[in-house]
Amino acid sequence: MRLTDSITIHYIPFHIAENVDISAKMRESELWQYHPIKVENNTLYDHVADFMNNKMHDDAANGNGCVIYSLNSKSQIASRLNNKIFRIDAKGHDISFKFCNDKKMSSPKLVLYPKISIGVLTFGVEINHTENTIPEELMELNYMLHKLDKQAPEITRFYGNKQPHEKSLENDRMFYKKMSGQEDAVGFTIPQIINAMLADFSNDETRLVNKSRTHLFTYLQIDKPVDKQFKETYVRILRAENANYAITENDLDSKYFTQTFENIYVGSCLEGVVIAVSAGDDTTTFIKQYKSRVLLCYFWIYFLVYIQRLALIHITSCITSIKHADKLSLLVEQLSEIKLNTYFPDISDYTQHNEFYKLCSKNLNNSVYLESVSDKISSLYYMLDRQHQEKEEIHNNQLRKINEEETEFSNQMNQRIALLTSAQICFAAMVFFDVSINIFKLCNFRYSIGEIILMAFCVVPVGYFIYHAAKLISLARKKTKQKRHKK
Repeated sequence: MRLTDSITIHYIPFHIAENVDISAKMRESELWQYHPIKVENNTLYDHVADFMNNKMHDDAANGNGCVIYSLNSKSQIASRLNNKIFRIDAKGHDISFKFCNDKKMSSPKLVLYPKISIGVLTFGVEINHTENTIPEELMELNYMLHKLDKQAPEITRFYGNKQPHEKSLENDRMFYKKMSGQEDAVGFTIPQIINAMLADFSNDETRLVNKSRTHLFTYLQIDKPVDKQFKETYVRILRAENANYAITENDLDSKYFTQTFENIYVGSCLEGVVIAVSAGDDTTTFIKQYKSRVLLCYFWIYFLVYIQRLALIHITSCITSIKHADKLSLLVEQLSEIKLNTYFPDISDYTQHNEFYKLCSKNLNNSVYLESVSDKISSLYYMLDRQHQEKEEIHNNQLRKINEEETEFSNQMNQRIALLTSAQICFAAMVFFDVSINIFKLCNFRYSIGEIILMAFCVVPVGYFIYHAAKLISLARKKTKQKRHKK
């Protein structure tokens, strides 16, 4: 069995910081250019197709749906990747491939969903087909290239039997050095390509959803009818595994894949999607050219489902860090945005399209995620409301206590004012009646009762009043500061 055609598109999803002005960022970009992609006519409902192609790219934050950008063909990274063959070492033998550079979705794209602050970087890879290429080589290539951690393979230029010019080798070395940052680099890796393609964003403006692997969308075509051996290979490709992973009988049932037609298999799981076509010499032209339909239609259907999952994962991760109701309101708004613009009972008038949509939604657990997110938001609303009520009750108790203390202070002030007023009245009466009695002589001075009362009932109470008034005023100021601080 030969592999006659194939393409694998790698998805690299990432979160975008909320403070990033996406429209301004992309207008200034020299790497990416706005590039609307046309969905195949009459395959998807207009409102579904419009979501995948937001026309408001100059004001992306106010548009509904995704905005698509293509890698600038004049950029350095595009010039070093386009129209060249590369290789990786797969267990002692080379597998050669190329990066896609057509104008369809298989070439490098940046798909942004501004209202949810998520994006997906995509690029396509095609194995270098020969008449001896077998499906297992595609399985191994996908398995190795989808790794983003320390197991990411080193990629080098492949010249075949041709002797490369010294200038070409020097350009290769310069490119390897730029990608890796190392003077003696002899190749590059997929993580380095990703970093170069996301260079418009700083490290604190984006965060990869999965730092260890890419998500895969694969189309393949074989020249013979499907048998059990191919089904095992198909499941491994679907789950981004290689021959080291054993396949059980349960893996070969219809849990992961189904047949939309006799010679077309479609499968979906958490690792990605595989669409396989069996096309012999007597196969119709429609089947032989099925690859273009996959890229113009099925790619979009799956991308819609995948965006749903990414958005729900994003909201779920945000829920765990929410401490204020205003942040929760933003998540509720985002959830409503997802429900309105990405969730549909059907997306087409074609049975096979709707079956594919429902299969992918089910295997990516989108309904379970949606229900879980809705329940978490409801619970969070209840918890934050309880916390708000408790804080209000504590605040009201504090205000009540402060009011009681101020009332007590006012009463004490009134008592002291009354005491001072009484002393002043007594003194005024005695002065008025001019009652004088000789008490004694001291230093040839003569004191009257009025003068004694002046000292006893005026000077002393006034001092006493001033002392306590200062003390109470200090206490009042202290309580007022506490009140302001607690507010």
